[in-house]
Amino acid sequence: MSTDNNYAPIVMFVYNRPGHVKQVIDNLKKCDLAIDSDLYIYSDAAKTDSQIEKVNEVRKLCEQIKGFNSVTLIKQNNNLGLAKNIIEGVTSIINQYGKIIVLEDDLLVSQQFLLYMNKCLDNYTDDKTIWHISAWNYPIEASGLPEVFPIRVMNCWGWATWKDRWVNFDKNSWVYASNVGLTVELRPDIKPLK
Repeated sequence: MSTDNNYAPIVMFVYNRPGHVKQVIDNLKKCDLAIDSDLYIYSDAAKTDSQIEKVNEVRKLCEQIKGFNSVTLIKQNNNLGLAKNIIEGVTSIINQYGKIIVLEDDLLVSQQFLLYMNKCLDNYTDDKTIWHISAWNYPIEASGLPEVFPIRVMNCWGWATWKDRWVNFDKNSWVYASNVGLTVELRPDIKPLK
């Protein structure tokens, strides 16, 4: 369901942890812009029979979610595994909206998370050197750094991106980066968020 606003849809990936999912949803509903945002939840199917009950419990919980502009639950019929579920889910939703905010079922965010992500997506949409917005950063020495700054590394603990960057995604790129010793580098040419 596409809204009249220009907010990025939130896509969350869940599996078999109902307690985690409830915490994340309760937390996410407190975010500014949650009520105006579309939420898509990709629920992977159980890998083994012993996981069916927990997967179904998560799905039942997700069917009751309120507090967003819309909530769409996508139930996978077969177990895809986390990577394939994320790649296919992100691709599907980003092709509809052109941008996306991604969470997994164990991430708690600040009340300004959706504001920050949407503002960054808008602010940097034309800067093709920025491929994603991150909600988390590695522990680095932050003295002297602006509140928002670019680094040359991706992490998956809450992130956002655009369709024209996502088309370049290669799930094996981390292997390349680690093999060539890629390190975190600040980009002084990128202007901080206004």
